[in-house]
Amino acid sequence: MNITNLQGMKRLVFLFVLISTACSVTKTTSPTHPFSGDEIGCSRFIVYKFSEDNKEFISISLKTSEIEIQGTQLYGVGKNDVLEVKKKRYAESIDEFLCNDIMGEKPELLSETLATEGVAEVRLSDQELEKYRNNEPYKVTIILKNVTFSDTLIDYLQIENVRVGWLPG
Repeated sequence: MNITNLQGMKRLVFLFVLISTACSVTKTTSPTHPFSGDEIGCSRFIVYKFSEDNKEFISISLKTSEIEIQGTQLYGVGKNDVLEVKKKRYAESIDEFLCNDIMGEKPELLSETLATEGVAEVRLSDQELEKYRNNEPYKVTIILKNVTFSDTLIDYLQIENVRVGWLPG
């Protein structure tokens, strides 16, 4: 093989690499769950994430009296007694009835399901962790991955900076 052919091969390889890296495709997927509405939190650690119509929500509750929260922790959903992920659906909007000390008549509960598997990641920044340790209201971020209910899979859901550690009233 002579030098001219070798240089030509190098140019072809360079051109191939350049073209293949220049044409990247961004794949977007829609969530496989209806929970794209607002979120609220209260109590020592209960976080609610609503559907757009506020008739359905998931709740993530952590029994903080039984564990010590650290900066970032992973929990197996349905695999322990300290973390519970629930899904509820009501006949009408339910958001004003949660984390509120003024209660009217709640809408009819249509369904309630516990998650059976998946992973919940709980994150607190150093500043929020200090507030938690001082028994002050604090903000938490929760990431749910592959959380399975009998009729729904939440492949990925991030709920950011929700204020908990307070009681309504």
